[in-house]
This record gives sequence, C-alpha cells and structure tokens, in this order.
Amino acid sequence: MCALLTSAASHFQLWLDVRRGGSTDMASGLFDRLLVADSQASPATEPRPPTVRLTAEGRLMENDRCAGACCRIDSPEEQNAALALVGSVEWLLVEGSRAPMITAENLLGAAEATPTRIAVAIHSAADVGGLAFALERGVDALVCDALLLEGRGGGAITEALQICKAQRLERGSSSAFPAAQRNEGAGIELRAARIKGVVPGGTADRVALDFTRLMSDDEGCLVGSSAKALALVHAETVESGFVPPRPFRVNAGPVHSYVLMADESSKYLSELKAGDTVLGVSRDGSTRPAVVGRCKVEPRPVVRVDFELSEASETAHVFLQQAETVRLATPVGCAALPVTAAARDGAILVRTTTAGTHVGKAIGARVVEH
Repeated sequence: MCALLTSAASHFQLWLDVRRGGSTDMASGLFDRLLVADSQASPATEPRPPTVRLTAEGRLMENDRCAGACCRIDSPEEQNAALALVGSVEWLLVEGSRAPMITAENLLGAAEATPTRIAVAIHSAADVGGLAFALERGVDALVCDALLLEGRGGGAITEALQICKAQRLERGSSSAFPAAQRNEGAGIELRAARIKGVVPGGTADRVALDFTRLMSDDEGCLVGSSAKALALVHAETVESGFVPPRPFRVNAGPVHSYVLMADESSKYLSELKAGDTVLGVSRDGSTRPAVVGRCKVEPRPVVRVDFELSEASETAHVFLQQAETVRLATPVGCAALPVTAAARDGAILVRTTTAGTHVGKAIGARVVEH
C-alpha cells in the first residue's frame, strides 16, 4: 500500500498531463505538477514543477515514493473500487469517468476528514468550475491533458483553469475547509427540543424496522426528515392492551426519512434492507448496533411533528405514523410520549449536528433541508 506523505502541500493544484505528448511551456507558470508515464523521461523544461509518474499498475510515483493511485471509473463497480482506497492513499487520481461531477462528489464525501486527496482529469472548460467547487470544497487537483491546451478549446480551458486557481487561492487551502463533525465514542449526545406543532401529514409509505434482537424499554432509533436533526423514536415495547407489544420493532416513519446507521452515517428508510445495521440508541445516549431482520412498508396515515431546539430558532420535523404505539423519547421522566398525544411546547429528545450529508456521509459543505 502506498505510504502517506505527511509534509505534502495542501493547497489546490493543477497538474499537466504530458503522457500523450504536448508542450510543457506553460508548466512552470500555471501548473504545479507534471504527470508522465513511467517509461517517459522527465521533460527538460526548466524550471519545471515536480514530476509524478503513473506506472502500468496504476500507481502514482513521486521519485521512488508511492504517492497514490489512479483509477478509471466508468461503472459503479469501478467507483466502489476507488472508494475502497480512500483513507489508505495520499492521492487518488480519477480518469475517464462518464459522470465526473457525481463521481467527484461521491469521492469527496468519502474522503472528508481522511488524508486522501482527490485529483480528477478534465475534458473541457465546462468541467473546471464544477469540479473545482464540488460540494463547496472542490477536488484537490485538476489534471489537464497537454494536448487539450493545443486544440480548438485550449484557450478557454487555460482561462478557466487560471480563474478557478485564483478563486481557490482566495478561499484558502482545501485543508481550511471544516471537517464534518462526527460523534465519537460509545455514546450519542441527545438534546431537548421543543415541539412547535403537530399537523396531519396525509397517507405515506411507512417503514417499520424489525430487528433481529429485542430492544429495551428506553431504546429506539434516530429518524427524521433532516440528517441534521433526528428524533429518538422508541421501540414498541410498551403494553397498550389493544395490540401486543413488538419489542423488536421501531415504527420509523415514511420512506423519505433518514435513519442513523451504526457507523453514524445516514440512510433513507427506503434504502434499508435485511442485514443492514442501524444504531440503537437509549435515552441516556448509550448505543449499540441493531441488525435489521425485515423492513415492512405499508401505507399508513402520518402526522408531522415540528420541533425547535431550546437554545436556537432552527426548526426541523419528523413524520411518524398516527398511532398510539409510536412513541417519542422525552428528556424528563421515564414515560415515552405517544405521537398521538404530542402537542405544542412538549419536549422530545433529538440528536443534532451541523454537518450535512452526501450519500449518507457527513460533509463540511452547507446543506439546507426544510
């Protein structure tokens, strides 16, 4: 596996790809690195940027040190192979993607708060701005084939590269972007939120999560319409007299809702399947993994519970089935609050974070959900 370079510069970079030939005259003025094939001699242009060699095995070599890997991504399987390298290489160079923006966003989301930096090959001037500012962070390097600069669109590409590099330098290095906040340790911090109102939500495709192990009386899952504010919904452990308890079940809400997974990423309820591992959470914030044995999707009437953090004006909401057996955790006392009894100024327990998500992973870019 390639070693990580701890002293590498962290600013945004432009690489000039001369593997197919082309002039290196611009290299010393605009580009930070030259990308050459393993069999090529280093260009004689002086002064010239550092040279990175790409081997036949797909390794990026800087002198005799492995500085990263190159992946061609033209399929979901190839994207998964690239994602598997995140965290174990310094640089990940992406070439040939049929969907460069989506691929870049997925890799940036996975690389957040890891040492891995993302370089993406461009094909036109139109690629430059989107990739340079993807997810508000932008990739760490753009790679331009030298022959592109000599073609009909070369002037537009050069201008786009100059502009985006200046803009990135104004914003500071990529390391200045805040890392997404992550909860660490064995527990989750739960906070009190004030209910602002409860309104009918029509009929929704509701998902009931049936787990492979029983849940305790104060245990449940974190769900909500925004990944930034998830409410603790109890398992169906309480005797009601009308229906038997289902201590293995959390009635989690409609298919659009997020649920917090065991690795503290989030998923839509519609994405869950048997074998997935959700984070089981107790009122005191203690957690354990909960394996999904079955997902039951059924049309049911729902309500929308709007809530507000006690120390802020930010609001969020959660849709839940309109049923007495669906209960929200409360910050005081032992009793959970049936959603049918929820009312304005009541208090519930929620988990909040300032980080938005992309494909379930926390990111530092701004994300607004209403």
